[in-house]
Amino acid sequence: MGSNLKFFLNKNRTKHSVGNVTTSLPIRTFINGAKVVEDEGVDNYSLVELNYVNGVPEVKYATSSATAENVFLTVTPVQVLEQFGEYISDFYNTKGDLANIAYLPQGFSFQTSNMADVENVEVGNYVVWDTTDNTFVVKATPTSTDVKVFQVRETESEENFVINGLTLVELIVVR
Repeated sequence: MGSNLKFFLNKNRTKHSVGNVTTSLPIRTFINGAKVVEDEGVDNYSLVELNYVNGVPEVKYATSSATAENVFLTVTPVQVLEQFGEYISDFYNTKGDLANIAYLPQGFSFQTSNMADVENVEVGNYVVWDTTDNTFVVKATPTSTDVKVFQVRETESEENFVINGLTLVELIVVR
């Protein structure tokens, strides 16, 4: 896992996506992870696609060529060193890391801060992955070309829905 601590010390800290797995389904992860190939890394609680190159599993942000069978959610655990000023939002999966990725069966739920226009998200909205901005976005009517479709189960500004100042939205996989 990469950390922003070096950037923090240089006063260039940025925030990365945070979240939680909230599903009551058994969590199935890809054994031993998959190598991140994005130059800038991959945020946790983002949609990624899995491909094999020379027998090695690799992930990058999900693109328009992704299929329902090769998309996963990044859920790499982190160890926060609060005594050194680290926050959970400092972490991301750097290029070359082995990211922990979870399968996304129907009914799987999770919270993520990686939502576009989070202030206008409402319970019941449909959400899809935007391959241009690498964020989850609200879509009024999902189409058959959307690889995965999620629905907003909950969003609040209560303390349990905010991590490091980032608002979480709970999504559930509908397709």
